[in-house]
Amino acid sequence: MVGSDRRFKKDIETIPNSLELIRKMRGTTYTLNTKDFPDRNFSGGKQYGFIAQEVAEVIPELALLNSDGYYAVNYTMLIPVLTEAIKEQDSTMIAQTEVISTLQTELSELRRTVADLKADRESQGTQGFILEQNAPNPFSNSTVIGYALPSGTNGAVISVYDLTGRTLRSFNLSDGEGQITLNAGDLPEGLYIYDLQVNGRQVLERKMSVARK
Repeated sequence: MVGSDRRFKKDIETIPNSLELIRKMRGTTYTLNTKDFPDRNFSGGKQYGFIAQEVAEVIPELALLNSDGYYAVNYTMLIPVLTEAIKEQDSTMIAQTEVISTLQTELSELRRTVADLKADRESQGTQGFILEQNAPNPFSNSTVIGYALPSGTNGAVISVYDLTGRTLRSFNLSDGEGQITLNAGDLPEGLYIYDLQVNGRQVLERKMSVARK
């Protein structure tokens, strides 16, 4: 047991930059050289520890030069360095956790705001407009698309596109309820998109497919 009473000590300071010191130290595995040093009665097998000369480059006080000319490591003195390093890392992790928590809260609030804005926009943009799913779907000959427009709507168009965005057909609409008939014609088999636009602004969109029998 090592005496550690405060009354024995003076010039007490907390070890600075402990984590950086530990980062510079290299933990190693090794076997002891029993062949060249038979009189030292080294134990066999894999060992874990530090190389004293390497430790001396980081914390000189931890490496001891014995009277026989060989170095040793004061592992007891290493304990407080490890303690302060753990505390430094813990403080960093706590600070990072607080930052992450704040960012997660802000992200959740941002997502809610975006969702609310999207819902408001969709509610305002599609109120009173109906674009039905074409029937039948898929189709090989012709299909019918129903729609409904609020009274007084002008500039309403249903357009059909391929997956590259190229416009294939467009139908000008009158307000109120109605339907259009789309013939497969020369449309290749595959997936298509159709939408309802009013004065160039897309209000609703759906997908349909042509399937040859």
